[in-house]
Amino acid sequence: MRKRADDIAKTRQRIIEAAVRLHGTIGPAATTTSALAEEAGVTRLTVNRHFPEGRALFSACSAHWAASQVLPNPDAWKAVDDPQQRLRIGLTDIYRFYRDVEPMLTNVRRDRAALPA
Repeated sequence: MRKRADDIAKTRQRIIEAAVRLHGTIGPAATTTSALAEEAGVTRLTVNRHFPEGRALFSACSAHWAASQVLPNPDAWKAVDDPQQRLRIGLTDIYRFYRDVEPMLTNVRRDRAALPA
């Protein structure tokens, strides 16, 4: 019984991770159940069983994506005495963050009208 529960959880996670990849590349509006199933290596029926409504999938995808982001860390900058170096380190960290999140944020903003309410 435990193995079945683990398999179900792993399948759900594969679907969520596939949604993150697709939302980050083609965007949420272009992410079809068929594309999601193919990316996750499951059937469309499996996707629909795990996520019968788009809102639940989008929420799970968003939570997984957000948890995987490395936020800028001001505490690391505070340890640098030289103000110019501290500024350089801080800006590098901030720019790195926005470079990393830009594809997903661009796609979600572009597709916001098509997203589940």
